[in-house]
Amino acid sequence: MICKNCGKEIEDNSKFCVYCGYEVDKEREEEYKELGIKKIKERRDLYKLLAFISLSIASFLFVLSIILLTNDDYEEMAGAIGCLCYLIPGVIVFFVNYLKHERYLKNEDKLIKIGKKMYEKKKGNE
Repeated sequence: MICKNCGKEIEDNSKFCVYCGYEVDKEREEEYKELGIKKIKERRDLYKLLAFISLSIASFLFVLSIILLTNDDYEEMAGAIGCLCYLIPGVIVFFVNYLKHERYLKNEDKLIKIGKKMYEKKKGNE
């Protein structure tokens, strides 16, 4: 790793530059935090999309079951309602995970921890 203050080569796990005393750990925390924000936003957006898709399907099935109810087609209506029973918990789970990831974006320590894991994983793959 290169010290951004003096430009000399230092060990990757150093907290301070041995040449100029620059605190490398603070700089690394910012990098970890940015990586954590990126990962959390990706996950949050995925859960938002999944919740929207599930809610759309659930709404369609609800309307379908009302239409079938007016036609006295109880077997097909039962199937549509059965699908609703599986989809509604899915919507709730995706929405709760979305909110959880929103909360992570406000927790700096959590962001740094997630970013550090991503950094170490990325470094291990190189």
